[in-house]
Formats: sequence, structure tokens, C-alpha cells
Amino acid sequence: MRRHPWQRRLILWSGAASLIPVVISPCWGAQWVITPAVDASGIYSDNIGRQPPGNETDDVVTRLAPRLSARTRTARLEAEVDYRLEMVNYQENSDNNAVFHQLQADTTTEIAPESLFFDARGTIGQASSEAGAVDSNLQFTGQRGDVGTLVLSPYWRQVYAGKVESELRYTAGLVEYEDPDTSDSTSQELDFYARTADRSARLQYVLSYTAQEVDYEIADDFTTRLVEGRVIYAASPRLSVFASAGYENNDFVTLPGEPDPEGSLWSVGFGWSPFAGATVESSYGERYFGSTFNLRVARETSRTAVSIEYDEELTTEAQRRRDEGVVTRIDPIGEDLEEVEFDEGGINPFTITNEPFIERSLALNIARLNARTLTAASAFVTRRDFQSSSDEEAAIGIDARWRWEFASTYTSLVTLSWQRIEQALARSEDEGDRIWQATAGISKEIRPNVRVRLDYQHFERNSDNAPNEYRENRIEAGIVATF
Repeated sequence: MRRHPWQRRLILWSGAASLIPVVISPCWGAQWVITPAVDASGIYSDNIGRQPPGNETDDVVTRLAPRLSARTRTARLEAEVDYRLEMVNYQENSDNNAVFHQLQADTTTEIAPESLFFDARGTIGQASSEAGAVDSNLQFTGQRGDVGTLVLSPYWRQVYAGKVESELRYTAGLVEYEDPDTSDSTSQELDFYARTADRSARLQYVLSYTAQEVDYEIADDFTTRLVEGRVIYAASPRLSVFASAGYENNDFVTLPGEPDPEGSLWSVGFGWSPFAGATVESSYGERYFGSTFNLRVARETSRTAVSIEYDEELTTEAQRRRDEGVVTRIDPIGEDLEEVEFDEGGINPFTITNEPFIERSLALNIARLNARTLTAASAFVTRRDFQSSSDEEAAIGIDARWRWEFASTYTSLVTLSWQRIEQALARSEDEGDRIWQATAGISKEIRPNVRVRLDYQHFERNSDNAPNEYRENRIEAGIVATF
């Protein structure tokens, strides 16, 4: 496979980020825990290209994915590096055989004791630019390609006379896409805050400033600057209230006749912890685009986690990718779903866009962990209003999963998810999609660190645009070994 110039640059940059901890770790006597693993599977699909009814093509696929994880932690260095090589081979559609690289490297280094720090992150992964696409490399559509990020962030922390705590951070970011219709970008961000050092003080003050520039290669640039002051009053050990005011100055392309995206802002809110393990946080305010509201209610015990969150924010896809990299999906009680061998992946409800947008999102998460079972459910409603066009996207979804260790070496997993996606795009007719995904699987540990699995998956997409519709049934058998 011929590698494009951008891929060579991306591997070089992300590889450099992952090598930072390797180079500096001997300075602090770091010892690495290195864990190699390999995942091999055979897959049968009755609609491998996810084509509309009448155009289905079945195929048998083999997938081999060796993986290497490395971890280290010292008093001044914390690093995690994960690399996965995924090789996919089709029996009937061999022209689509492919090799995928996935990397996530995160490091935090304390250069000067308690004052100068340096964060670095490099990622390589794959993403689908189409709304409603299943997040899987086991397909060969032209709307899925590599994406990579690199983030370098030095910062200085200082406490003055034990009364004022401050931090000054500079962040440089890069995001590159294989998809030529999605713009690569570089970004710079400067963040500063100064606040009362004594977090137990009844009256606390916070002053913050943020300046960010996102420079797109083939799209309009995005710039934002925001300064804000906040006063926090602790009415009791469990209840605090706050009020904030400031000014924001954003610079990006808006629709003709729309006001400039700048102006004063304010908010008031509170944080309340009625009892151990429970928190309620809420705020209401005004920004240049109107009223804003945020809410978070959470309850956690040793076995149960429940949360409700509502957020409103102005952001860009470049910011999301820079901050999140290759997103690792975490369930509500903190278990890495990548460790569930037969879990294929989620559904991407939105297109990858070059425009800034205001996103309003409501999410509910519930999880219960017992001695042998994990039961989790989530629901969300999200709306995106694009700021440089009249486009809108909205999605609503539910997800449920049940994992059961029904014997000492056997584990089963059942998942069900549904999403409804609506798009109102100026360049095309309004479209809506309803997407179902279901999984039922079983795995067995045949020896320590070796597990075999068998699972069945069903995907179904109903659409207002008939060519987008498909049904797929998939059976996969595989083995995972950790060394």
C-alpha cells in the first residue's frame, strides 16, 4: 500500500510524541511495564459493503491485530503508550485489503519540581465523515479514513505567598485527515488563571483568560478570546454559589445579517453535595448567542453510578479532535470497553465539519456492577447549530448493555443501541436516519491470558434517502492472547 505524504508526516509527529517518555524516562529511573497482545478473528458478513437492499455482497474476512501497551509512573513522569496494528483481508473483495495503524500516546512530565510541566499526546486512528456511520474498519466505503492529532502543552504553576495560585499554559495542536474534504488544521491556545489558593476559604476569587486560534488549510479560520472573573461563596461545607462576568471576542465567518459573535457574558450558579457520593452543579447565564444553561447531577456508590448532564458550548471539530484525540469509549463505571473483545464500536451521529457550531447536549447514564454482572444504559439528545451556514444536525439515541460472568471462565455480552439522526443542510434536502445495532456474544478463558470468543451482530439503517439503507448480519469467531 502506497503511503501518502500526510501519512508519513503524521506517523513521524505522533511517533515523536510517543517517544518523548522513552527518551526522558531514564532521567528519573522509570521502569516500564510492557504488555504485548494479539487478536485474531474470522468474520462472515452477509453485506460486507453495507449496500442497500438488492446490492448486498457477502464475504469472509480475516483480521489480525497485534498490540503493544507500555506504562510507567514515577514521581515526575507519567506515560501511557498504546499501539495497535490492524490487518484486514477480504476473501472476495481482496482489492480492499488494508492495514490500519492506531496509536495513543499520553505523557505528563514534571520538569521543575511543582512549577514547570509538559504534556504531550499523539494519536492515530480512523474516523467516518458521514453521519450515521458505524465506527468500524471492517468496511470499505470512501467516507472513512485516517485521522491523527499531535498536542504539545508546556505550563507553569506558581503559588504566591500561599494566597494566590496561578497557571499559565500554552498548547499547540495539529489535526490531519486523510479525507480531502475535511480540512487539516493547526491551533494555538494560551490559557491563564489566578485564583484563591485556599480552596477551603469561604470567599474565593478566580480570574481567567483564554485565547485560541485555529488555522484551517482549506476552510475559514476560527479565533476566540475570553476573559472572565468569578466570585465563589461557600455557604456551607456542602453548598457553594458563584457569580461570574466577562467578555468574549470571537472571529469566524457568520451568516449575512447575523450579529458579530462577541459581547459581554455572565452566569450564576451553585454546587451542592447533599451527601457523600452525590453532587449537583448548575448554572444559568447569557452569551452572545443567547441564554445558556448547564447542569450536572451525579450519584456514585461502590456498585452504582447515575448521572444526568446538560451542556451548551461553542466549539469546532478541530478542538474536539485536539482535546480528545482517538476517543476511547469509557462506560459509566470506568471500564475500558476496548477490553471487551467482541464489542465492535459505536455509531457516529454527526458529520465531520469544518464549521464552528453551538452544541446543546443532554445525556443520562446509569450503571450497576454486581459480583458477576454489569448492567449499563445511556440516552442522549444532541443538537448542533452551525455558525457559518444555516445547517443543523440533531440526534437522539439510547444504548444498553449487559455483561454476565456466568461461570469462572465464561463471559457473555448483550448490547442494543438505537439512534435517530436528523440533518437540515442548505446544500441538500433534509434527511433522517434510524439506526439499530445489536450484539450477542460469549467468550471463554481457555488458559490464563488467552480467551476465545464467538459473537453475532446485526446492523440496520432505515433512511429518508433510500441509497443509505442497509441491513447486515455478521458472525465473528476469534482469539485474544496477552503475553
